[in-house]
Amino acid sequence: MLQQRSIRFLIQLGVLSIGLLACRRETFEPDGPPGQYSDYYWGEVSGSRNGISFFVPRVSGVYHYSPDEQWCYANTCNVQITEFDNGGTQRTQVFFSKVPKNPGTYRELTGAAQTCAKDSIPSVRFYLLEGDALLNTYLPIAAGSNSITILSFDEKTTEIRGSFDFTAVAERITGPNDPDKVRCIGQFHTKLRKADQTFQ
Repeated sequence: MLQQRSIRFLIQLGVLSIGLLACRRETFEPDGPPGQYSDYYWGEVSGSRNGISFFVPRVSGVYHYSPDEQWCYANTCNVQITEFDNGGTQRTQVFFSKVPKNPGTYRELTGAAQTCAKDSIPSVRFYLLEGDALLNTYLPIAAGSNSITILSFDEKTTEIRGSFDFTAVAERITGPNDPDKVRCIGQFHTKLRKADQTFQ
């Protein structure tokens, strides 16, 4: 009887160990450059790219321009979403620029570089990456249902919540497996990173 109980215990212990290993795989976090993974990103993001769920995505908010450009600094921000592979290498990035902090849906998105002009509109670019190497750039289509929605922004904590839906086309095709366009849909919750790369 004692021997049967010992065998049963060992079997249960083995099953539990396998379960724990499976959980560890599901919660894998990329290494990234030293310190970058834990320090550079904050919050949660989910969504899809061409119908496929983002793989190991991370999100960060950034103050737009420097504090001496008061209007942009006070009223807008940037949002950066990065996908990693299992080795911690950056594979894609969505970069929203000059996003208003005020809650609302902004349907006109450009791919042009932004200046600190009050009448300029938010921009978005999608990048294919291999680590720090840029493989391709995608710009939003001129006609379509592109949008970024800001659900809330907390001035005290700098926490920002929102969602997005846009389609972008490649500036050029550089590889046989590069898609000619991408559609990204998702939602995010993050904070704004300060100039010293920390979050308050």
